[in-house]
Amino acid sequence: MPGGVERAQESLLSRARELLTEAEREEAAERGVLMGLIDRDRQLRYAIEQASATVRTSRDVESLRQARARLDALERERQTVMASRREQEAAVEQRRDRTRAARVALDELEQRASRIRETIRHTEHQLAMRERAVAELEGQVLRLLEELPRARTQHRETEARLAELRRELASLDS
Repeated sequence: MPGGVERAQESLLSRARELLTEAEREEAAERGVLMGLIDRDRQLRYAIEQASATVRTSRDVESLRQARARLDALERERQTVMASRREQEAAVEQRRDRTRAARVALDELEQRASRIRETIRHTEHQLAMRERAVAELEGQVLRLLEELPRARTQHRETEARLAELRRELASLDS
C-alpha cells in the first residue's frame, strides 16, 4: 500500500511539474511577443520622429504631403501597436498568474509530500518499536509457558507434601 501512495504522490508531483514547465514556457512565449511589440513601437517612434523632421524641413509641397501622409500612417500603425501591446501585457500578466498558481500548487504538493514522507518515517519507527515490544512480550509468554509445567509440578508436589504433613499432624494429635 505505501508503494501505491508513493507512486500516486510522485505522479501528482510529476504532473504539477509538467504544468509549471508548460506555464513557464507559455509565459516566455507571451513575453517574446510583447518584446517584439515593444521593439516595433520603438522603431515606429523613431520613424515618426524622422517623418516629423522631414515635415518640418520640407520646402516642396509634394514632399510635404507625402511626409504628412507617411506620418499619419505611422501614427495609425503606432496606435495599433500600442493597443496590441496593452493586450499583450494583459496576456503576459495572465500567463504570470498561471505560472504563479502552478508554482504555488507544486510547492504545496511538495510540502504535502514531505509531510507524508515524514509521517511515514515516524509511523514506521513506531511500528518497529511496537513490533519489538510484541516480540519481547511473546518471549515472556513463551518463557512463562515453558515454566508452567514445572510450576504445576512444584504445586502438586507442595500440595502432596502439605497433605502428608496434615496427616502426620492428625496422627500426632490423636
